[in-house]
Amino acid sequence: MAYNRLDKALLQMGFHSLPGQEMLSYMEDVFLSRSLRPLTIRQPVFISSLARSGTTLLLQLLMKTGIFAAQTYREMPFVMCPVLWKNLASRFYLKGESKERAHKDGVEVSYDSEEAFEEILWRHFFKKKYTKYSLECFFADETHEEFEGFFRNHIRKILLLNQTKDRTGLRYLSKNNANIGRLPYLNRVFPEAVFVVPVRHPVPHVRSLRTQHASFSRMQKDDPFVKKYMDYLGHFEFGMSFKRIDFFQQYRKVDSGWALDDENFWIHYWCDSMRYLKALKEKLDNIVIVKYERLCADPQKELENVFDRLDLPASKIAQIASFVRMEDKRFPVPSAYTEAKELYDAMG
Repeated sequence: MAYNRLDKALLQMGFHSLPGQEMLSYMEDVFLSRSLRPLTIRQPVFISSLARSGTTLLLQLLMKTGIFAAQTYREMPFVMCPVLWKNLASRFYLKGESKERAHKDGVEVSYDSEEAFEEILWRHFFKKKYTKYSLECFFADETHEEFEGFFRNHIRKILLLNQTKDRTGLRYLSKNNANIGRLPYLNRVFPEAVFVVPVRHPVPHVRSLRTQHASFSRMQKDDPFVKKYMDYLGHFEFGMSFKRIDFFQQYRKVDSGWALDDENFWIHYWCDSMRYLKALKEKLDNIVIVKYERLCADPQKELENVFDRLDLPASKIAQIASFVRMEDKRFPVPSAYTEAKELYDAMG
C-alpha cells in the first residue's frame, strides 16, 4: 500500500502503541462480551508457507467463497483493537483504488484487501521468539494462556466485524507465513483447525525469494519508513531485517554463515522448510498441501481437493477457479537443486 504523510504519521502512532492497544483490546472484551460470547471459532483455516509460495493467491481465492472472515488493511495500524478502531475510523474511510503491491508481482491490493496482520499479536506476546537472526518455532506442549485467550477473542472480533444479517456463521481465515513454524502449537490451541500449505517448485521459488530480498533491501535503504513498517507488521521474510524461520533450532545465537545474496542460502532454507513440513505431515493429518504449479495448470482439479478438505461447497469451485491465471509451469532443474526437487516431489 502507498501511504501519504498523514497515513505515515498515524502508522507511526501504531508502531509505538502496542501496550496501549492491548489495554484497549481488553476494554473491547468487556464492552463487547455479549456480542462476542455467542461467536464460535469453527474450523478456522490457517494458510502458511514460506513467502512467495502462493499464500496470497489462496487467501484471495478462499475469500471469494463468502464463507470466511479475515483481517484487512482497514484494521491498520491499530490491529489489536479492531472494533474500536473501526468505530473511530469508519467515518473517514477512503475507497482507494486497487494498486499493485510492493512485490511488483501483479497482485493488486486496496484498503479492503485481506492481509497478514495477526503477526503483530505474535510479536507482541512472544518477543523472545524473535532473535537477532531468526524466528523460533513453537511446539505442541508450549502454553501461553494470556495470548491464547487474547487471540481467541481477537478472532471473534474479526468474525463480528464481518458478519451481517446475510452473512452469519463465518469461519476465520488467516494468512501468515511465519505460522509455518507454529503449526503444532496452533493445532493444540485450535483442534478443529485446518492448515493449508502451498508448496512451490524450488527453482522459481528460490529465485523469487532471492529477488524479493534484494528488492526490499533496496527499498528499505532508500526509505527507512519501509523498514519500520515491515518490522511493525512482523514481515521479516525479506530485506534488512530478514530473520529465517529456525526450523531445526540452529540459528538462535549465530548467523547461518551464508550471504543472503547467495542462491545457495535460499536453496538450503527452502530444503529446511520442506524437511520440517515433511516431518509435520507424519504427525498432523489436518495439513493440506497445495502444489502451486498444479493450481496454476488445473485450478479446478486442485481446488476440488482443497474444498473437500476444508468442507466447502463444491458448487463454488468452477467460479473461483476462473480467477486463477492458468499456466503450465515446467522448469529445468540445475544440479544445485537436486535435493530440493526430490523434497518437492515427495510432497505429493
